[in-house]
This record gives sequence, structure tokens and C-alpha cells, in this order.
Amino acid sequence: MTAFIGPDRPSDCVASLAGECHSDGGLRGHILLACGVPIIKRQLKYKLRLEPKNPDFRYPGYSSHPSYFMNRIVSPPISRRKFLRRTAVAAVATAVYAVGVEPRWVSVERSQLPVPNLPDSLAGKIAVQISDLHIGSRVGDDYLKAQFDYIKSLSPDFVFFTGDFLDSPSDWHMRKAEPFLKEFPRGSIGTACVLGNHDFGCQQSELTQYANNSRQLVDLFERADLNLLLDQSIDLGGLHVAGLRDFWFGGFDRESAALAIESLASLPSIVLSHNPDTVDLPIWDNYQSWVLCGHTHGGQCTFPLVGAPVIPVANKRYVSGSYDIQGGHKLYISRGIGHTHRVRFMARPEITIFDLAVG
Repeated sequence: MTAFIGPDRPSDCVASLAGECHSDGGLRGHILLACGVPIIKRQLKYKLRLEPKNPDFRYPGYSSHPSYFMNRIVSPPISRRKFLRRTAVAAVATAVYAVGVEPRWVSVERSQLPVPNLPDSLAGKIAVQISDLHIGSRVGDDYLKAQFDYIKSLSPDFVFFTGDFLDSPSDWHMRKAEPFLKEFPRGSIGTACVLGNHDFGCQQSELTQYANNSRQLVDLFERADLNLLLDQSIDLGGLHVAGLRDFWFGGFDRESAALAIESLASLPSIVLSHNPDTVDLPIWDNYQSWVLCGHTHGGQCTFPLVGAPVIPVANKRYVSGSYDIQGGHKLYISRGIGHTHRVRFMARPEITIFDLAVG
């Protein structure tokens, strides 16, 4: 189930690049914009013409016998110059869409989230998942604030954040963190968060360089009362939520992660983990509920028949959406709101709305 919010046509987003767009996640907008149909349409018309089956056959009155003729769709001959021109137009249209439209054209995904042993009092409550903001120079502040405003307008009961708050924990990025934490959407019942790899550094060499800043970011989350979970669990009005440390750079420890998951036992629960590769580790001990993740950005660029060429996970089937995992637990991967590079193609940014249900 999807919700449509915002412009009626994908082309409306072109006129609103300074703001944001929300809509459901169909493919039609991708194909129309990417192929440049409004530009090329006039040049790709086919002509109908009558051709005889045997042009050399003649007899009196042959022209009045349509049975000896057939309608054939004949494509007009195309010169090398026309072919190159059309290819160039399609390439430019695709590039404009992938850089200028899709990175800010937010898809609102809505579905049920059946949680085993969920109390009847929480059935029908709304939970919103936010992921991969990448606050910094690559994602516009106004764009992110517009997403915060939209989420607040939903009046969610729960808000879950699954990592990559910052694009980097450099001094410059840290100065931007506190204002966004103050504006961060909260759930009326509760909010829970985990950190991602970019919150500790973009590469291994930055972990030591920005170690103090990463610790400061943890303190900022705690002062903002956002329930940052580091291999810990919390009871939010009857729904138990555990959060794992980042698998790459967050000091992930299998034993402490397993203990956090074990603490949930048969309770109605959800686990937050930035990197979806954690769901394949032997730490779940027959856990039967949901693990919410981010990290992949849906590949950022995906292509028909090919899929996403670049996915930053070991298990390449984890791109976006929901998966059943061997052992009984279930996985949902958000494509996130931000990006590491401003380009997306058939992997629109995402805000996820879950309607909690008894599993």
C-alpha cells in the first residue's frame, strides 16, 4: 500500500527543485522522465503505408482487391546523425532527471508491520522509519527540514532512525548536528535511534581522527532525549526496541549484540541495525520479529534487468524493501532520505510509514 502526496506528475518536481516532492514509488515517472519522452516523442512516430505482397504481379483491376495488399508498419530510415542526436537527447534527459529530480523526489512507502505478541492497544499505531540523512554539504538543509516537517505532520506514535545522521563527523559537520537534533521528529509514544558508519567516518583512516567528535555526537543524541541505542533495548509503551552498534565502524561486538537481542525474548519487539549484513550473523537465536535497516540507499542507481551495480553490503540481495530471513526474523531496508553523491536513478529517497499490527 502506498500513499500519494505532492505533485500530480513527475515533471512537477522539475519546477520545485528548491523544495521537495512526495509521491508513491511507481516506475512510470522514472521511465517517462529518463527516456525523455516529451522531447523525443514527435521524432519516433511510425508511418503506415500499403505495400503489395508481390510488387511485380499485375492483372486488370488488381488495385481494387485489398486481399493482395497488406498493412505493414514500416519504420522510416534513420541516418547515423539522427541516431546520435536522439541518443544524446535521451542521455541528457536521463542525466537531468537522475541529478536534478530524483534525489529530491521522496517516495512515501506505507505498509503493515505485523509484530508477534503486540498488545492490542498498539495495533493500528503508526511508526515512521527515517534513515541515512547524510547531513552536510551534499544534501540541502531546506530539503531535510521539509522532510522533518512532513513527518511531524503525520503525528506518528513511534519514530525509528536507522543511522547515518551525518555525512562525516568532521568539525564542520558537527556544527550542523545540534540544530537538526533539536528539529528531529519525535514519536508521541517513543523514539529510538542507532548510528551508521558515516557517523564515525567515511573511511577507516578517519576513525581515529574523528573519535572525539563521534563520542560528542553520542552525547548530543542523549541530550536531545532521542534514545540512542548501542547494543541496548528500551520499552516504548509496550513495544520493546533494541538497537545495534554499526557493523563497520561503530565497534560492533557479536556478544553484546546477541545479548541485546536475547533480552527481547518473546516480547513484542523491533530491532534497529544500520547495516543489513547483521541479519545473517548467528546472533538472532530464533528471533521472530522485524529488523529495520538502512545503509544501502537502494543502490542509489538501479537499472532494468541489471539491478543495482553498487551495493555496500556483502549479501548483494539486500537492496531495499522487505525480506524473509532464514531463522524466522524479517528484514526491512529503507532507501533513506539523503545520499552520498547527488544522483539517484530508480531508487528514490524514502520515508517509510508502518501500521503496526498483531503478528
